[in-house]
Amino acid sequence: MSWLYSSQNPKLSFFKDSRPEYFLLMTMKTFFQINGGVPSLTPWKKKPTETELKQMKDDTILLPMMMVKNSYLFRLLFDCYLVDMIPRRGFIPWRTNLEDDEVDLQMRLEDVKKNFSSLSSHSVKNIYQQYEDHLMLVYIRPKSELGVELSDPASLDYFVDTLARKSATATVLPTLENWISGMGIQLINLGYSVFTTVGEIQCQDLLKLYQALINHPNFHNSTFQAGRDTMLKYINVREGKIDSSAEGFEVTMLKMRNEKKRKRSKIMK
Repeated sequence: MSWLYSSQNPKLSFFKDSRPEYFLLMTMKTFFQINGGVPSLTPWKKKPTETELKQMKDDTILLPMMMVKNSYLFRLLFDCYLVDMIPRRGFIPWRTNLEDDEVDLQMRLEDVKKNFSSLSSHSVKNIYQQYEDHLMLVYIRPKSELGVELSDPASLDYFVDTLARKSATATVLPTLENWISGMGIQLINLGYSVFTTVGEIQCQDLLKLYQALINHPNFHNSTFQAGRDTMLKYINVREGKIDSSAEGFEVTMLKMRNEKKRKRSKIMK
């Protein structure tokens, strides 16, 4: 997420004048994970419209086990669709467990949707194994209209992370009430109830809840700010002193990624 920012402009300046388009090869497991569930597996032969992209995202079968912070953020910030499924045999080194027979991939998807109500982590793993002979060629680009304030990436990151860590059966309103007392009435007026759970909210709900939070008159004196600042202080202890601006957040995330790479390289040695 930090790649979306630069110090010259606190808004989405990296993609302000252009939106890079990415064509990435990934496994079925990764494709499911970035979408937070089972997306459309019908390859697009032509570039879909904004309306079609939105419809594809709405049609995704969300799986609670995959709806983690990064999945929420990806769905909030990016559009994507499947361009093609490419056999692994086209890549070296060859896998030794590739299937010799042609497989009806679309029929497999229909089986997945029929059995959605009984999907478990074990059955999802079986789906991955069924598709392990293919790589997904996926088109990704930043959304043209995000519908969310992005001048403070740390706040959005902390907000999504807090909700994503909660159980799917946890109720949403008490969490926001803990941040700003009396906010529950405002959320009820937006159409939510005291029984609305984390598992029921969609990305558009996250946007509405986040906007309601940051636009509240008491936001800057809320416990949310205290929690966000604690998160940044924790990062400061690990990575050195930074500020909470977009530039500081970007630098910190880069340092954390580099540290993870160094640790992985030490383990491999």
